[in-house]
Amino acid sequence: TATPPAEAAFGDTLRLQAPSGTVFDDLYFASFGNPSGTCTYFDVDTNCHYPNTRAVVWQMLGGQNRASIPVNFGNFPYNCTQGTERLIVQAHYTPISPNTDSLTFDCTQLGPNIVVLSVTDANGNASTCTATVTVENPDPCTEESTQDLSGLILYPNPTRDQFWLQTALPIHIPITVSIYDDIGKLVMERRLSRLEDRVGFDISRFRAGAYFVRVSTDGGEAKRFHLIVL
Repeated sequence: TATPPAEAAFGDTLRLQAPSGTVFDDLYFASFGNPSGTCTYFDVDTNCHYPNTRAVVWQMLGGQNRASIPVNFGNFPYNCTQGTERLIVQAHYTPISPNTDSLTFDCTQLGPNIVVLSVTDANGNASTCTATVTVENPDPCTEESTQDLSGLILYPNPTRDQFWLQTALPIHIPITVSIYDDIGKLVMERRLSRLEDRVGFDISRFRAGAYFVRVSTDGGEAKRFHLIVL
């Protein structure tokens, strides 16, 4: 589940909070510079984007229930619009696994899982921290799911303002969707922590022409589509 997008101008503080009992486990979008778009349809301005934005944001956000991120030159040493840069972040959160003496995971928990580790010694001193347990293709696995891209389809094509990426079976690993124009320039990129059914992409600002859509996994698997924008 994703938070509503949060935005802060240079000099302000961006604040994000997940519901009680959950922590942030992934970033849907993070850009400092001149990002555009609304809701889940954000674009990175390739001419005005701090390339380390995701790393900076995740360092303060990952595994936490809330975070305050100062939007200043110390965190984002980048200037492309003479002080009018802004930070937009949309994050995914997940429930904290219940406290038990041991944890087992199954097909319903493929991918990253945030757990809370609590230790108490004989004198009553206690310490707690969060950790991420990543479940990868357990065997046997009874849930009908997949970790390959063979069932992906893209539609409608040709299209004008929007297209959808849909999978025949849930994909429970992170994927990256990259869109290139006809001269090979990256014009949009979006990372998804998982894909349960389908996801839409707003391309209303794209000029008419031919584009290439590349969907890839961290393991190097990729699938390509030829997209025509009218």
